[in-house]
Amino acid sequence: MSAKSGHKTLAEKLASCMQHIKSVGFRSFPDFMKQLVIEFPKGQGSATDGPHQSVTQTLRTFLEWGSVKPILDGIAANMTEKDVNRDGLIPDYCISPDIAISPGDYSKELQHTPVGHGVLLRFALPIVLEEIDREANALMDKNSPFHGARTWSWDSLLQLSLDSQQAHAVKNAPVIWSIISTIAVNQGRRGSMEIKEEGRDPWQGTVVALSLLLYLQNKSVALLPQVMGVVLFSCNTNCFIYRLLSRFGISVAYSTVSNKLHELGASVRESLKGLWSRIRKKEVSVIWIYDNIQQNYVAWNQSVANKNRMHTGTAAAVLVMEDVPEGAMDPTELASRLHLRSRLTFEDLEKDINHEHTKGIGEATLLSIWVKFIPCLKNFAPTVQKRFSKDLKKHLLRLRKSQYYPLETSDIDESTTSGAQAVLMDIASQLGLEKEDFDELLVPVAGDLLTVDRIKKLKAYTTTDVTTYARYSWALPWVQLWHMKWAVLRTIFHAHWPGMTGKLLCGLQADCETLGRKNINPKKCDFYSHSDFIFDTFEALCLGALCQGGPTPNILDELEVLLNQKFSPISFNHLSDLAQKVYLRYMTTGAHNAALGDINRPVEVYGQPGSQMEPQHEGVEKFSWNGDRQMANLTLRMRDSLWYYELCHAIVEGDTGASNYGKELLALAAMFIHIFNDKQREAILNNWLVNLTGKAGQWYEVDLLQEHLNFWIKVFFNSRSSAFDSPFLQNVALNITGFSSLRTILEHVLGISASTGYHHKPSKVADILTLAARHKQDDVFTGNKSKSP
Repeated sequence: MSAKSGHKTLAEKLASCMQHIKSVGFRSFPDFMKQLVIEFPKGQGSATDGPHQSVTQTLRTFLEWGSVKPILDGIAANMTEKDVNRDGLIPDYCISPDIAISPGDYSKELQHTPVGHGVLLRFALPIVLEEIDREANALMDKNSPFHGARTWSWDSLLQLSLDSQQAHAVKNAPVIWSIISTIAVNQGRRGSMEIKEEGRDPWQGTVVALSLLLYLQNKSVALLPQVMGVVLFSCNTNCFIYRLLSRFGISVAYSTVSNKLHELGASVRESLKGLWSRIRKKEVSVIWIYDNIQQNYVAWNQSVANKNRMHTGTAAAVLVMEDVPEGAMDPTELASRLHLRSRLTFEDLEKDINHEHTKGIGEATLLSIWVKFIPCLKNFAPTVQKRFSKDLKKHLLRLRKSQYYPLETSDIDESTTSGAQAVLMDIASQLGLEKEDFDELLVPVAGDLLTVDRIKKLKAYTTTDVTTYARYSWALPWVQLWHMKWAVLRTIFHAHWPGMTGKLLCGLQADCETLGRKNINPKKCDFYSHSDFIFDTFEALCLGALCQGGPTPNILDELEVLLNQKFSPISFNHLSDLAQKVYLRYMTTGAHNAALGDINRPVEVYGQPGSQMEPQHEGVEKFSWNGDRQMANLTLRMRDSLWYYELCHAIVEGDTGASNYGKELLALAAMFIHIFNDKQREAILNNWLVNLTGKAGQWYEVDLLQEHLNFWIKVFFNSRSSAFDSPFLQNVALNITGFSSLRTILEHVLGISASTGYHHKPSKVADILTLAARHKQDDVFTGNKSKSP
């Protein structure tokens, strides 16, 4: 249609607009677009008069994606290859100067992209990069969850939360988050909710990548690298790994962590000051724990000044007491009753033992082993557990998470009386306690038998001193359960390992040979391997006692057949009756005496009795003797193993009253029977165990806690810090709890199982079957007249 008819063509309209744009002062159409889209919003875009509002509304409509996209697509479609200049697309700072690459090299790679894409890249990339800089600056703000503290403390490190960092990034840096997460999320899974793959989380990876990129730009944005550095330090990571990871911004340098240890230690010392204040105000009572710590130093290049040597020192900790009755830790009350210890008699000890409770424990232990191994009895497991937790409980502890504070190590030898005195003075100094503070304090000091002995001697030597502090009357020596268990374990091996002829006898040595456990040394008696061995042999004996030597080699199959034949259906009352018979027949002192022929053997308990032992001199067996020495040895072994087995299981469940072994230590028995009042007895029993997780079934001995702390301290022992009084190791000791807490937090944040890396206990069924065959061969459960070992 012609212009003469009153209608202009499209070309005429566009030409008229271009002329008008130039007539009002714009140099060109690109200049007009620049002023409209860029300069106007920066300047007068917020004005409220009519013309400005009209332009603002027009611009807002134009910039809607539905309007802009067709325009951009049209521009891209009409551009030719010669119109696209890709040189300079990537900023110079984005390319390492160590890499020989020119703009032409990467512009050649971009030739493979469509022309339209190139146009959009040329147009959009500078804008996107400018937005990325703005968002990155927002993420690097000092109040950002990515920002690390200048002065390190455990409070600042433990605040790490990938979820809060992700939320902050999505809100304040949507462009950055979208770019990195787009790279991280699998393209084939973006349409479903199952984006996570086993062991990998793309969003956590995005947060970590963003943290590392920010740290590379600004070293203050270092919370995650700081945490990683401390975790690597707690794992005693090689310095080369540190250098490698710090190169990429994954971790801070080893030297940084090492230098910052004193800052972390300072935060722990502040916590100790708070504890000291609470102690002085009598708001809390605490237990002092200490033990010797040794580490062998091997000099690779030996000289006169550098030789192999054994370093000895002392490590200590403070445990906050829980559930302490008011007035229980009154030193005056305790001092007024100390003279009563001389009243302890054998009758007191015998009276204090609850034989019915011991019998119930023995029967319940048998039941627990049977339901553990015999398939047809597994449905009775809840009933057995209820018997332990309800019917047989003595002093079940309230479930809680224990609070403890490791202290600085020292080079004090605590094995001497003077060493024990120096350790007590050192702990008091670290807690900031003054001598006058001890006038009204009663402090349980926990340790092994050597620790208790040295403190008692110290108190005896200083009994005439003037002040309470100098007399050490405030110190209450307290033997602990883990070393007590170890003492019982040694006793069992000493009593039931026959010696040179043991391979031919029914006993621990024969069982050891049967199982082929070469690491069992009855003289050295390493705790864990030897404890497991006692558990395995005892459980095998408990199953064999129920079977009493059947015809089949598989004792578990035989027991199932036997029980189903004898009891149809099997009831818990049937099992209880069997447990009572087995306990009385094989696990009591009375059974031992009966096996020797010293007393009549009731038919309902022991079966057909043998004849009585004739009068004789002690230790001499006459030819006419009709006892069963092998059976007598077996009953003592099963009795002793039962006591040890129950002591270990009671500790795990948090029951400090289920075992009577402590009563055999006369001094401790005197304290419980005659000296402690009810409140003091309750306070001691409530704090004989610790729980570091707050979960059921995870109670541990107080002295085992110190052993674990010693282990971690020795992990950091090296040639550069080869003395336990060095500032390095002292700061390490103070921060042990922090290291553990940080690793736990990281496991929780990343969803890593806490059991990863721990040794899995193998099934012991094969060991049970092997031992059962040996016991059947030796006919250990059948009483015979005149049978010697």
